[in-house]
Amino acid sequence: MKLFNKIYFYFCKIYNNKYYKYNQISNSAIFSPEFPGFITLINPSNISIGESTVLNRRTHINPGKAYVKIGKFCHIGQGLTIYAFNHNYESTTKIPYDNMNVGKNVEIKDFVWIGANVNIIPGITVGEGAIVGAGAVITKNVPNCAIVAGNPSKIIKYRDEALFYRLKKLKKFY
Repeated sequence: MKLFNKIYFYFCKIYNNKYYKYNQISNSAIFSPEFPGFITLINPSNISIGESTVLNRRTHINPGKAYVKIGKFCHIGQGLTIYAFNHNYESTTKIPYDNMNVGKNVEIKDFVWIGANVNIIPGITVGEGAIVGAGAVITKNVPNCAIVAGNPSKIIKYRDEALFYRLKKLKKFY
């Protein structure tokens, strides 16, 4: 088992290093590929990932010509899908859509925890300190410190904001 772990971490290091050539992706971001299911970043020059953010396997981010920004100290469960563009279904020339893509930026602010198998559509902002439950489909902006779940996602409750901001001020990050 020790040999397997050494080989596994060697491949993870090689995999992670390929993203560090992009200035927008912090060299302290952690990509945790597990076989099978690497992380897919389409057009990484349009993706920003903050320091100490963790992305787990089967994360798929495709900004198209728009931009995806993930803040610092975010923890992303496996199977996150983010698209920052959609097909032009309002085309006056073709159905179901034409060859034009409509882009809308996506932003996930700092200290966000996203559970497994979450989908985020174009134009969404997930507020600082928010928690997104597993399997959620994010179709509306998520306020700071909100806890959301469901398809489509709905606010279940809010974190204790005073506690959150006190811990943030004390730099108690995980």
